[in-house]
Amino acid sequence: MGIEVVYRRLPKKEFEHLLNNPEEAEAFLCASLPGFDTDTLMALTQTPDALRAKGPEILAAFERQNEDPTRVDLQKDWQALHFLLTGDGSMETEHRPDQPLHNVVMGGHETPLETGYGSVRMFKGEEVQAMATELAKISVDELRSRFSADAFNEAKIYPRPRPGGWDEDEIEGVFHVFPKLVRFFQDAAASGEIVVVYAT
Repeated sequence: MGIEVVYRRLPKKEFEHLLNNPEEAEAFLCASLPGFDTDTLMALTQTPDALRAKGPEILAAFERQNEDPTRVDLQKDWQALHFLLTGDGSMETEHRPDQPLHNVVMGGHETPLETGYGSVRMFKGEEVQAMATELAKISVDELRSRFSADAFNEAKIYPRPRPGGWDEDEIEGVFHVFPKLVRFFQDAAASGEIVVVYAT
């Protein structure tokens, strides 16, 4: 399993509504694959034949989720991205008003909403704009040039792939999702939306 990080963007009024409606907030944060609720997915994992039969539908649902412009899943690559953006191997969340790149993964204001891995964190409009601006200055090639397998393994960057640790293949997922994250923040900034980030 492991710790995965999800970003969602939404209008401020919608977020305020979720804060006042815990059941809706839970459904929003724990949204499963489109067309599959959590109970159905859990049942399928217990029945291999049924899981195989639903395989094409599940794959299509994953594709729909990946195409959702209001959501980005870093999966387990969140600390890897943070390390590439900042050179900081810390796993502690802390909002730093003057460090937008730090805030992308480890910042944000704690909210009353929680998942199994702590508080949902939120970024306001001007913070979203600052992060969008700084992220847009970094190309995938620049991000790639910052990668060092030795540095990653020495810093014990999560999730510490086994066997052998970090290498060029293991880091590739970060370079794949990064442009989507940049566009996500740019779209949120352009729409005046807030961004929430949380671990699942």
